[in-house]
Amino acid sequence: MVARDPHDRTETVTVHRERIARWVVPTPVPLPSPPTRWSQLDRSLLKTVRFTPAEEQIVVIAARDGNGKPSRGPHILRVEITPAVVRERTVMHIRVLTSGQADGVYVRFVIWEIGVPPVGAFRLPSSDPDYPRRAYELFERDYTVPAIPYLYRGRTYQAEVIATGREGIASGALVPIRVR
Repeated sequence: MVARDPHDRTETVTVHRERIARWVVPTPVPLPSPPTRWSQLDRSLLKTVRFTPAEEQIVVIAARDGNGKPSRGPHILRVEITPAVVRERTVMHIRVLTSGQADGVYVRFVIWEIGVPPVGAFRLPSSDPDYPRRAYELFERDYTVPAIPYLYRGRTYQAEVIATGREGIASGALVPIRVR
């Protein structure tokens, strides 16, 4: 028979009519359901979209919150997707440049969500036409495109690129992806 006092962290056990008191490790308190990745998602607009046969480069304007103020979340500076036209079973190279506050980058497309891991912190050259000498965090990944159903081919879709921040605030931009 085991007797437990809810305010005491000892346990009394009776073994062959002898009582033994021992320390009991407290049971862990159940945590609430896991929080969402972000509590606020601020939207960014596209500044320029450069399509070349080899790649697609999208320059993004800093995100704004719902009231039109600059976002406190990380800023997506540039999104580069190679090749520019996505086909099934090819390797798609995703490169996202963000401000230094970014913790993670995700790309959502139709039913897929792709996590893009961080590479490191760098600085753009002074000759950069969009953000000269701007410090940035680089996120980069190669992704093998799965089989694409025939109905989805031959169209341009909006993929959502999301940079998550440390304060639970994220910024996102809708970038075009061409599927063949």
